[in-house]
Amino acid sequence: MNFSETLSVITGSNGILGTEVCKALRQQSVLHISNDISNQSPHDAEDTKDYHLKCSFADPQLLQEIKYLSDKYRKKYISILHFAGLDSKNVSANNTPYDLTSISFNYQLYNEMIHVNLSLTMRLVYNLLSLCEKESRHLNFIFVPSLYTYVAPNTILYSDPNDSPKFIQKPIEYIASKSALPSLMRYFTSTFSRFGHRFNCLVPHGFTKSVSPQFIQAFNHLSPVSRQPHLHEIIGPSLFLLSEESSYVNGQSLIVDGGWTSL
Repeated sequence: MNFSETLSVITGSNGILGTEVCKALRQQSVLHISNDISNQSPHDAEDTKDYHLKCSFADPQLLQEIKYLSDKYRKKYISILHFAGLDSKNVSANNTPYDLTSISFNYQLYNEMIHVNLSLTMRLVYNLLSLCEKESRHLNFIFVPSLYTYVAPNTILYSDPNDSPKFIQKPIEYIASKSALPSLMRYFTSTFSRFGHRFNCLVPHGFTKSVSPQFIQAFNHLSPVSRQPHLHEIIGPSLFLLSEESSYVNGQSLIVDGGWTSL
């Protein structure tokens, strides 16, 4: 794939998918910034094409590094794959799914997720648009919403069949914070594409670590292809959207779910 005029940026680069995307970019000697708030970095400090930046995606350091590298290497396009954000596994307020035998709503969790997954993400996009305008660059921003933006989460995946009175569900706070991203993508597309910017969504589904055998069994039963995805089946579409080959793909959601949303 062609990245000759592109500076790629992967936020949330220490996550499962972020790590693999960065690995694939390194293998192709693609200039990129790997950005994560985590202390641990799986990236090679000796790699001159991989600039790892340990900070929040909302930190001004990220914009400064993007400006510096796009100027230094005279890159025309800035492609951002925005994996970073809060999900139901890494929030500080609450990290357990909902027990639907009781009714509850966690305002602290909701506010935290809305702030990071929506407010800070919107601010990042506007800051990048401002940077591109000043530096005569073109932005390619890839949002990563949950598949549950498009279909409801299935309680069968999260509930234990041996505990039939108890139904477990994904937190609604997470669903609410992620569900707005495709609407933001369409808004930015209709408003800023005339200036040479692009906005899309990458929607992977089904790849996770350390899940229970019950989850895997339920997932395989419900999936049209009767299995979870392999990593390369998500990394390939990720690289495509980042690359210059996707130059006419704009305002779209690339759903990588094995047909889950077709049911």
